[in-house]
Amino acid sequence: MSSPTDVMKRGILCCLAAGLLLLLSGCGARESVQVPELLEPVGVRTDSAVVTRGDLYATKAYEGALTARGVELSFEIDGTLAHVDIYPGKWVQQGEVLLTIDQTDLKKQLDDLTERISYLDEHGAIEDEIARLEIEKLRLTLEWVSAQGSQQQIDLAALDVEQAELDLLSAQQNRAIDRSALQREYDELAVDYGKNTITAPFSGHVFYENALLEGSYVRAYQPVVYMADPADLSLIVTQYLTDREIANNKVYALIDGQRYDVVYDPLTRDEMTALILSGQSLTSRFRVVMPEGGEEAVHAGQYGVLCMETGLVEDVLMIPSGAVLASGSGKYVYVIGEDGERVRRDVQTGRSNGIDTVIVEGLEEGETVYVGE
Repeated sequence: MSSPTDVMKRGILCCLAAGLLLLLSGCGARESVQVPELLEPVGVRTDSAVVTRGDLYATKAYEGALTARGVELSFEIDGTLAHVDIYPGKWVQQGEVLLTIDQTDLKKQLDDLTERISYLDEHGAIEDEIARLEIEKLRLTLEWVSAQGSQQQIDLAALDVEQAELDLLSAQQNRAIDRSALQREYDELAVDYGKNTITAPFSGHVFYENALLEGSYVRAYQPVVYMADPADLSLIVTQYLTDREIANNKVYALIDGQRYDVVYDPLTRDEMTALILSGQSLTSRFRVVMPEGGEEAVHAGQYGVLCMETGLVEDVLMIPSGAVLASGSGKYVYVIGEDGERVRRDVQTGRSNGIDTVIVEGLEEGETVYVGE
């Protein structure tokens, strides 16, 4: 027989059970909620990659800046400046005259020589004509004497003709010598005439002029102006790279997100000496190869990166390095099948660049592997 206390406990338990059932059923007015199946623990990211064939290499990057090639401009002759129309930083157009040497005296000498040559030609022709008339007159005299005179008179008349002909020939030869000397002097001076200007070989900025003023004396082949060629750019890298590094690896430049081919342009001995003596670090220089019509895409002063591909291994199987796992027995990966199941497989690896790893044995091209974090 139950005590009153036991009856009271059973009543309380029945009430609690009824209330819990009511909450779970929603009194029949609420639909049941379906809980999704958790395939992976929360917070674990899964990824996959396909085994591919290609070339593996590591990429080194070196910072640098674009610099326009400087071009030295000089005269071919000595002289005094008559015209100066440049200053550092000025933009000039191709063909524009930058400097002019005064050639007033040279022109006067050439004009004088021209007049003397013309005088010889004109007056020489007149003198020759007079001499020929005189010879013709002497020949007529010789004919008359030959018909009526003595032998002595004939001989003297013949000598007069011969002497006149010799005099004409001698005058012509002497005049030719004089004319040749004048012409030679003219030609020697004329070589320098017209070489008195420096014109811009391209459109660009003047970045240096040697404090030139009108009236300044300049010497032949001494640089007086420097221009920057905006179409001939070089990437100057702040780190010195040896010839061997560059010869054995592929290099290119990234400028403003675009890739450009480059050609190594080694520093000359004088350039290296100047850098060392001035306490500056050695640099490396690479000429940027501009695609057709791409000259305006980049400019001097722009930032660039030289990329060097090292340790090249060609035509190998590769997977992301994150897919390769290790245990005491060696390296392995998880191969993902068509049904999504992951199956462990031992592999033999080769070289790695930190991003991708070469697979020597254990995988085939086109298979899919699991890549963890």
